[in-house]
Amino acid sequence: MTNVFRVRHAGTARAETLGPDRFRFLATVDETGGSYSLLEVDVPVGSGPPPHVHAESEEWFYVLRGHAVFHLDGIAAEARAGDHVHIPRGVTHSFEVTDDDLTVLIGFSPGGEEQQFLPENRTAEQA
Repeated sequence: MTNVFRVRHAGTARAETLGPDRFRFLATVDETGGSYSLLEVDVPVGSGPPPHVHAESEEWFYVLRGHAVFHLDGIAAEARAGDHVHIPRGVTHSFEVTDDDLTVLIGFSPGGEEQQFLPENRTAEQA
């Protein structure tokens, strides 16, 4: 792992597709010395992850475009462009994209959760 000054220029991030979603890896755990990771993700209407938990990391979302309904331990909260959502570690959560395609920044602290979205780390059912 390295933790050095870095500028990631627009259009240079590694991009991968998982199902209908498009991921751009803006900062990975390996690039930040483990302190955080940052993704930009496009999620189409009707998509979103099933309920899940991150036991080891905080997760946050910043909505750049579109609209989503986040579900956190049974509570529903809408988020639109300009809104921020914070998910503490250990909280069951999901979201669904309801009426406009979503573009969102997703951060994890500490980093590492982004590794599951890379093709080389996907489970058989994700492939």
